[in-house]
Amino acid sequence: MATTDDVARIDHPLLTPGFLERRLYQLQLAGTAQEADTLVCLPTGLGKTTVSLLVTAERLESVGGKALFPAPTKPLVQQHADFYREALQIPDEEIVVFTGEVSPDDRAALWDSATIVIATPQVVENDLVGNRISLSDVTHLTFDECHRATGDYAYVYIAERYHADAE
Repeated sequence: MATTDDVARIDHPLLTPGFLERRLYQLQLAGTAQEADTLVCLPTGLGKTTVSLLVTAERLESVGGKALFPAPTKPLVQQHADFYREALQIPDEEIVVFTGEVSPDDRAALWDSATIVIATPQVVENDLVGNRISLSDVTHLTFDECHRATGDYAYVYIAERYHADAE
């Protein structure tokens, strides 16, 4: 564990050195989430996205594959992509954003070369239905604002496909 300015930092091969402060509760939540489906409920600002990032980094390092992170709005998708690009030592072009502003053909091509896809859920659902993407090599899936996962919302379909298709 590296320290900077007397603050403990998280050390991981895929994390930008010194970027994340070591917070035990986040590490414990990430440890749990690495082992099983997990719902993380924390007040705003306490690091739900950091927990997802820690699990993503560990899964990519230990298993490989691809990570998928749907978020309900374009601004949230962009916010998460910016955070992941800053926090991870993965080339920026391997952390891709899928919204309705990216054409379906472009998304299909980007999917193959991406390590992390951060997207609006409707786009992911449409690409799954259109067979432009496959979740077979997705080794970590985070749903931002998962309380939306009811009824016909795209999260429900994505979760069903993930459990059916992912190895």
